[in-house]
Amino acid sequence: MDPLRTPAAPAAYPAAYPAVYPAACGSVGAMVNIRSTRMRTVSEARDTFNALVGDAQVGILTHVVKGSDVAAHIIPPTSLLLDDQQLRTAMINTLVEVEASEATSEFREGVFYQAGDTIGRLLGWCWRSTDRHLFLSTMALYHAKLQHAVDAAISIPTLIEGLQPALSVTLSADEIADLLRVLTQEYDEYHPPY
Repeated sequence: MDPLRTPAAPAAYPAAYPAVYPAACGSVGAMVNIRSTRMRTVSEARDTFNALVGDAQVGILTHVVKGSDVAAHIIPPTSLLLDDQQLRTAMINTLVEVEASEATSEFREGVFYQAGDTIGRLLGWCWRSTDRHLFLSTMALYHAKLQHAVDAAISIPTLIEGLQPALSVTLSADEIADLLRVLTQEYDEYHPPY
């Protein structure tokens, strides 16, 4: 069974088998890196719509907010949208499997020295997607695949120590601090036993 395809509500799956839920993820909005400098209220977007479309034509993304929620995105026409749930799931599963297998050489005597940059980019992309469940599920999938690949239990602190250099390829120190705080508070329900 594919852990990223389980279409159940979060409370319905066992902690050892996290899932990415299409209903919770949405299509476009769940995979967009939200930047506060490009946020515009609905009123601002309406008043400057032509300029925002011009920005999009030259590759600049704008987030339209309503209240405290992102309501829409004005995106460049060349943006690659990953709105196919099955494709996204297959891509994440494949990348996680390859990266866990390749990371085995970095796990020696109970120490995880460094995950590859690619898994750092994937986890950073998931983190910035604004879908916390996608990030935590992907982290748990990687954790489970890495434990299986090295045939040993890997503690969360050991996993994080090996991931931090890889995460810094994509994420800022502040983003990594936020990510670690979320892992501390929420990862237990996703953490795969070994």
